[in-house]
Amino acid sequence: MYQPGDSYSVSFISKENDQIMINKMGTTKEFKENIPQGTYRVICYAKNYKPIEYSEAITVKDKQVEINLDLEAENFDPFCPMLEISHIENKNGFDLHVIKKNLAEFSICIPTSNHEEILVNKSLKGQ
Repeated sequence: MYQPGDSYSVSFISKENDQIMINKMGTTKEFKENIPQGTYRVICYAKNYKPIEYSEAITVKDKQVEINLDLEAENFDPFCPMLEISHIENKNGFDLHVIKKNLAEFSICIPTSNHEEILVNKSLKGQ
């Protein structure tokens, strides 16, 4: 169970474009934040607690929203190196989004059908 004073992070991720719209740090059981209208996924994580994603999308429409997140104790460290990977489908396939956290360097290679590798270290739009 969450203990007041423990640091946590709550992210509001847009359902429309998968962008993190709000990323709020806190140390209390409640916090207030002005959130633009929209529909969001809500994810909360904290050191030594199991990360949790709210089970339903939250729609914000000029009203106060209350979200109850019961954090369970677990040996988890959000400050260890990690990747957040998501994709957005488009008419030509999809855009892959990779956000590195607590990593100095990171690279991705895409294997081709003729057994070569394409190093991905920047946007490939238009290629």
